[in-house]
This record gives sequence, C-alpha cells and structure tokens, in this order.
Amino acid sequence: MNATPNAASQPTPAEIASRAYALWLRDCRVHGRDLEHWFQAEYELRREREAALLARDPGSERPPGAPMSFNVRKRTARRSVPATDARK
Repeated sequence: MNATPNAASQPTPAEIASRAYALWLRDCRVHGRDLEHWFQAEYELRREREAALLARDPGSERPPGAPMSFNVRKRTARRSVPATDARK
C-alpha cells in the first residue's frame, strides 16, 4: 500500500473552515487574517492526514516537506571512487 493522495485524504472545505475558526479563536479573534487562518488550517489538516497514512504504511517514507505523491524507493548506495589521473 502506497501513501498517495486521493479524494478521501484531502480535507473538505467544511473541515478547513472549522479548523480556521478554531485558529481565529486561538488568536484572540483578530480580524483581517482570514486567509492566513484558512491556509494554516488546510496545511495542518493535510499534515495530520499524511502522518496517518504514513503510520499505516511505514514503507512509504519520504523526506520531510516532500509532497504526498513523493515515493522513495530503496536504492543501493554508490561508493565514491577517487578519480584517477588518466595521463599516467
């Protein structure tokens, strides 16, 4: 099972609005920051869902901040070989 984005993992506008409202309340009901609260709420909800997906499928680890669609495959490490002087 790969952790890939799908419609079920995306927050709904109602969920975002509810979280944005909670953020607004937490910030002492400061007006004029509605978009900031909206985007912060959307970000938090997506990160929570990504974490839940990764918890169910630990084999799909990805670097922090990488998009959910980022898929890491196990690769063999290359050994660094010192360059030789071709003129010898």
